[in-house]
Amino acid sequence: MQQCRIFDGNRLRATLFNPVHSRLYITFRHRVSDPGQFSEPRPAATFIQAGYAHLHVQARLNDWYVNSETPELEVCLSRLTHGLEHVAAIGFSMGGYAGLRLARALNLKSLLAVSPQFSISEEHVPFDPRFKKWATEFDPDLGALPSRSYPVRGLILVDPFNRADLLNARMIQDAFPTMKIVRLCFTGHPATKAIRQTGGYGRLQKMLLRQRLSPERMVHVHRAARLKSHHYWARLAAAAAKTGRPELENHALKRLGELNENLVL
Repeated sequence: MQQCRIFDGNRLRATLFNPVHSRLYITFRHRVSDPGQFSEPRPAATFIQAGYAHLHVQARLNDWYVNSETPELEVCLSRLTHGLEHVAAIGFSMGGYAGLRLARALNLKSLLAVSPQFSISEEHVPFDPRFKKWATEFDPDLGALPSRSYPVRGLILVDPFNRADLLNARMIQDAFPTMKIVRLCFTGHPATKAIRQTGGYGRLQKMLLRQRLSPERMVHVHRAARLKSHHYWARLAAAAAKTGRPELENHALKRLGELNENLVL
Protein backbone atom coordinates (compact mmCIF):
# COMPACT_ATOMS: atom_id res chain seq x y z
CA MET A 1 0.00 0.00 0.00
CA GLN A 2 1.22 3.46 -0.86
CA GLN A 3 2.16 5.57 2.14
CA CYS A 4 4.14 8.73 2.71
CA ARG A 5 5.34 10.69 5.70
CA ILE A 6 3.93 14.17 5.24
CA PHE A 7 5.43 15.57 8.45
CA ASP A 8 8.60 14.27 10.03
CA GLY A 9 9.65 16.28 13.04
CA ASN A 10 11.59 15.41 16.15
CA ARG A 11 8.46 15.43 18.31
CA LEU A 12 5.56 15.12 15.85
CA ARG A 13 5.02 12.84 12.88
CA ALA A 14 2.19 12.33 10.39
CA THR A 15 1.91 9.38 8.00
CA LEU A 16 -0.56 9.24 5.12
CA PHE A 17 -1.88 5.98 3.68
CA ASN A 18 -3.75 5.60 0.40
CA PRO A 19 -3.25 9.24 -0.67
CA VAL A 20 -4.96 11.07 -3.54
CA HIS A 21 -8.49 10.62 -2.24
CA SER A 22 -11.14 13.24 -1.52
CA ARG A 23 -12.11 11.73 1.84
CA LEU A 24 -9.79 11.43 4.81
CA TYR A 25 -9.88 9.49 8.08
CA ILE A 26 -7.55 10.60 10.88
CA THR A 27 -6.29 8.80 13.97
CA PHE A 28 -4.00 10.03 16.75
CA ARG A 29 -1.66 8.15 19.03
CA HIS A 30 -2.93 8.31 22.59
CA ARG A 31 -0.80 8.70 25.70
CA VAL A 32 1.61 5.79 26.04
CA SER A 33 3.30 4.27 29.07
CA ASP A 34 6.78 4.38 27.54
CA PRO A 35 7.08 7.56 25.45
CA GLY A 36 10.25 8.47 23.63
CA GLN A 37 9.91 6.65 20.31
CA PHE A 38 7.50 6.89 17.40
CA SER A 39 5.55 3.73 16.69
CA GLU A 40 5.01 2.06 13.33
CA PRO A 41 1.55 3.12 12.10
CA ARG A 42 -0.85 0.75 10.39
CA PRO A 43 -3.53 1.66 7.84
CA ALA A 44 -7.19 1.57 8.90
CA ALA A 45 -8.51 -1.20 6.66
CA THR A 46 -12.18 -0.30 7.10
CA PHE A 47 -11.63 3.19 5.70
CA ILE A 48 -9.04 2.23 3.11
CA GLN A 49 -11.44 -0.33 1.62
CA ALA A 50 -14.15 2.34 1.51
CA GLY A 51 -11.96 4.64 -0.59
CA TYR A 52 -10.63 6.92 2.15
CA ALA A 53 -7.11 8.09 2.71
CA HIS A 54 -5.89 7.49 6.29
CA LEU A 55 -3.68 9.91 8.21
CA HIS A 56 -2.07 8.82 11.46
CA VAL A 57 -0.59 11.57 13.63
CA GLN A 58 1.83 10.85 16.48
CA ALA A 59 3.47 12.70 19.32
CA ARG A 60 6.77 11.09 20.29
CA LEU A 61 6.37 12.31 23.86
CA ASN A 62 3.22 12.60 25.95
CA ASP A 63 3.05 16.35 25.35
CA TRP A 64 -0.54 16.50 24.09
CA TYR A 65 0.77 17.53 20.65
CA VAL A 66 1.69 20.96 22.01
CA ASN A 67 5.32 21.84 21.38
CA SER A 68 7.54 23.97 19.16
CA GLU A 69 6.59 21.91 16.10
CA THR A 70 2.82 22.35 16.49
CA PRO A 71 2.44 25.51 14.33
CA GLU A 72 4.42 23.92 11.48
CA LEU A 73 2.32 20.76 11.70
CA GLU A 74 -0.84 22.88 11.50
CA VAL A 75 0.34 24.48 8.26
CA CYS A 76 1.06 21.03 6.81
CA LEU A 77 -2.34 19.66 7.84
CA SER A 78 -4.18 22.69 6.51
CA ARG A 79 -2.58 22.26 3.09
CA LEU A 80 -3.35 18.55 3.05
CA THR A 81 -7.03 18.86 3.94
CA HIS A 82 -7.93 22.01 2.00
CA GLY A 83 -10.75 21.25 -0.42
CA LEU A 84 -11.35 17.66 0.66
CA GLU A 85 -14.88 16.32 0.45
CA HIS A 86 -14.98 14.92 3.99
CA VAL A 87 -12.55 14.73 6.92
CA ALA A 88 -13.35 12.54 9.96
CA ALA A 89 -11.28 11.68 13.03
CA ILE A 90 -11.27 9.59 16.18
CA GLY A 91 -9.10 10.14 19.24
CA PHE A 92 -8.77 8.68 22.72
CA SER A 93 -7.78 10.75 25.76
CA MET A 94 -4.69 12.70 24.59
CA GLY A 95 -5.65 11.78 21.03
CA GLY A 96 -9.14 13.19 21.59
CA TYR A 97 -7.61 16.45 22.75
CA ALA A 98 -5.44 16.48 19.61
CA GLY A 99 -8.52 16.14 17.43
CA LEU A 100 -9.99 19.24 19.05
CA ARG A 101 -6.76 21.23 19.13
CA LEU A 102 -6.08 20.54 15.44
CA ALA A 103 -9.70 20.60 14.23
CA ARG A 104 -9.32 23.91 12.43
CA ALA A 105 -6.08 22.97 10.72
CA LEU A 106 -7.63 19.68 9.66
CA ASN A 107 -10.82 21.28 8.33
CA LEU A 108 -12.47 18.60 10.43
CA LYS A 109 -16.11 17.76 9.71
CA SER A 110 -16.71 14.90 12.12
CA LEU A 111 -14.96 13.90 15.36
CA LEU A 112 -15.37 11.14 17.91
CA ALA A 113 -13.46 12.28 21.00
CA VAL A 114 -13.25 9.64 23.74
CA SER A 115 -12.56 11.00 27.24
CA PRO A 116 -10.55 13.99 25.95
CA GLN A 117 -8.96 16.70 28.08
CA PHE A 118 -9.79 20.38 27.85
CA SER A 119 -6.18 21.02 28.87
CA ILE A 120 -3.49 19.56 31.10
CA SER A 121 -2.43 22.96 32.41
CA GLU A 122 -3.14 23.56 36.09
CA GLU A 123 -4.09 27.07 35.04
CA HIS A 124 -6.97 25.71 32.97
CA VAL A 125 -7.98 22.55 34.88
CA PRO A 126 -6.96 22.93 38.54
CA PHE A 127 -9.38 20.12 39.44
CA ASP A 128 -7.54 17.54 37.32
CA PRO A 129 -3.99 16.64 38.44
CA ARG A 130 -3.88 13.26 36.64
CA PHE A 131 -1.52 14.40 33.90
CA LYS A 132 0.56 16.83 35.95
CA LYS A 133 3.82 14.97 35.22
CA TRP A 134 3.35 15.63 31.51
CA ALA A 135 2.38 19.28 31.87
CA THR A 136 5.76 20.76 32.84
CA GLU A 137 6.46 21.94 29.27
CA PHE A 138 2.85 22.40 28.21
CA ASP A 139 2.23 25.93 26.86
CA PRO A 140 -1.25 27.00 28.10
CA ASP A 141 -1.61 29.56 25.31
CA LEU A 142 -0.47 27.28 22.48
CA GLY A 143 -2.67 24.53 23.89
CA ALA A 144 -5.77 26.62 24.63
CA LEU A 145 -8.93 25.28 23.00
CA PRO A 146 -11.39 28.21 23.28
CA SER A 147 -9.38 30.42 20.92
CA ARG A 148 -9.28 27.55 18.42
CA SER A 149 -12.96 26.70 18.42
CA TYR A 150 -14.16 25.16 15.18
CA PRO A 151 -17.65 24.00 14.10
CA VAL A 152 -16.75 20.33 13.94
CA ARG A 153 -19.69 18.05 14.62
CA GLY A 154 -19.33 14.96 16.71
CA LEU A 155 -19.48 13.32 20.10
CA ILE A 156 -17.56 13.56 23.36
CA LEU A 157 -17.79 10.18 25.09
CA VAL A 158 -17.38 10.25 28.84
CA ASP A 159 -18.10 8.21 31.96
CA PRO A 160 -20.21 10.60 34.08
CA PHE A 161 -18.95 8.90 37.24
CA ASN A 162 -15.43 10.02 36.37
CA ARG A 163 -15.71 13.54 37.71
CA ALA A 164 -12.56 14.93 36.09
CA ASP A 165 -13.50 13.57 32.67
CA LEU A 166 -17.03 14.97 32.94
CA LEU A 167 -15.79 18.43 33.93
CA ASN A 168 -13.33 18.38 31.02
CA ALA A 169 -16.14 17.38 28.66
CA ARG A 170 -18.35 20.25 29.81
CA MET A 171 -15.56 22.76 29.29
CA ILE A 172 -14.89 21.35 25.84
CA GLN A 173 -18.54 21.63 24.91
CA ASP A 174 -18.51 25.30 25.94
CA ALA A 175 -15.64 25.86 23.50
CA PHE A 176 -17.01 23.53 20.80
CA PRO A 177 -20.81 23.86 21.04
CA THR A 178 -21.40 21.64 17.99
CA MET A 179 -19.94 18.68 19.90
CA LYS A 180 -22.39 16.66 22.00
CA ILE A 181 -21.60 14.92 25.28
CA VAL A 182 -22.61 11.26 25.51
CA ARG A 183 -22.56 9.70 28.98
CA LEU A 184 -21.50 6.04 29.04
CA CYS A 185 -21.82 4.89 32.64
CA PHE A 186 -19.29 2.70 34.47
CA THR A 187 -16.79 2.62 31.65
CA GLY A 188 -13.87 4.44 33.27
CA HIS A 189 -11.16 6.09 31.21
CA PRO A 190 -11.35 5.99 28.28
CA ALA A 191 -15.12 5.71 28.08
CA THR A 192 -15.16 3.01 25.40
CA LYS A 193 -13.58 0.25 27.49
CA ALA A 194 -16.76 -1.84 27.56
CA ILE A 195 -17.29 -1.37 23.82
CA ARG A 196 -13.72 -2.29 22.91
CA GLN A 197 -13.63 -5.19 25.39
CA THR A 198 -16.52 -6.82 23.55
CA GLY A 199 -15.15 -6.21 20.04
CA GLY A 200 -17.18 -3.12 19.24
CA TYR A 201 -14.42 -0.83 17.97
CA GLY A 202 -15.44 -1.61 14.39
CA ARG A 203 -18.92 -0.27 15.09
CA LEU A 204 -17.44 3.06 16.15
CA GLN A 205 -15.48 3.22 12.91
CA LYS A 206 -18.56 2.41 10.84
CA MET A 207 -20.51 5.23 12.49
CA LEU A 208 -17.81 7.64 11.38
CA LEU A 209 -17.55 6.05 7.97
CA ARG A 210 -21.29 6.30 7.33
CA GLN A 211 -21.47 9.77 8.88
CA ARG A 212 -24.06 8.51 11.36
CA LEU A 213 -22.64 9.66 14.69
CA SER A 214 -25.45 10.31 17.15
CA PRO A 215 -25.89 10.11 20.93
CA GLU A 216 -28.72 7.61 20.51
CA ARG A 217 -26.70 5.22 18.37
CA MET A 218 -23.71 5.46 20.68
CA VAL A 219 -25.80 4.69 23.77
CA HIS A 220 -27.31 1.72 21.94
CA VAL A 221 -23.84 0.36 21.15
CA HIS A 222 -22.77 0.83 24.76
CA ARG A 223 -25.85 -0.91 26.15
CA ALA A 224 -25.29 -3.89 23.89
CA ALA A 225 -21.61 -4.08 24.85
CA ARG A 226 -22.05 -3.77 28.62
CA LEU A 227 -24.05 -7.01 28.78
CA LYS A 228 -20.87 -8.98 28.09
CA SER A 229 -18.29 -6.62 29.56
CA HIS A 230 -16.44 -7.75 32.70
CA HIS A 231 -15.13 -4.23 33.06
CA TYR A 232 -18.62 -2.71 33.18
CA TRP A 233 -20.03 -5.12 35.76
CA ALA A 234 -16.95 -4.86 37.99
CA ARG A 235 -17.16 -1.06 38.02
CA LEU A 236 -20.91 -1.15 38.65
CA ALA A 237 -20.43 -3.53 41.59
CA ALA A 238 -17.73 -1.29 43.07
CA ALA A 239 -19.91 1.81 42.70
CA ALA A 240 -22.90 0.06 44.29
CA ALA A 241 -20.77 -1.07 47.24
CA LYS A 242 -19.42 2.44 47.72
CA THR A 243 -22.90 3.99 47.75
CA GLY A 244 -24.47 1.35 49.99
CA ARG A 245 -26.71 -0.43 47.46
CA PRO A 246 -26.25 -4.13 48.31
CA GLU A 247 -28.97 -5.45 45.97
CA LEU A 248 -27.40 -3.75 42.96
CA GLU A 249 -23.94 -4.84 44.07
CA ASN A 250 -25.06 -8.48 44.36
CA HIS A 251 -26.73 -8.32 40.94
CA ALA A 252 -23.57 -6.94 39.35
CA LEU A 253 -21.35 -9.49 41.08
CA LYS A 254 -23.67 -12.31 39.98
CA ARG A 255 -23.48 -11.15 36.38
CA LEU A 256 -19.70 -10.83 36.64
CA GLY A 257 -19.49 -14.38 37.97
CA GLU A 258 -21.59 -15.68 35.09
CA LEU A 259 -19.29 -14.01 32.58
CA ASN A 260 -16.25 -15.51 34.30
CA GLU A 261 -17.85 -18.97 34.16
CA ASN A 262 -18.45 -18.55 30.45
CA LEU A 263 -14.76 -17.71 30.00
CA VAL A 264 -13.76 -20.96 31.71
CA LEU A 265 -16.17 -22.95 29.59
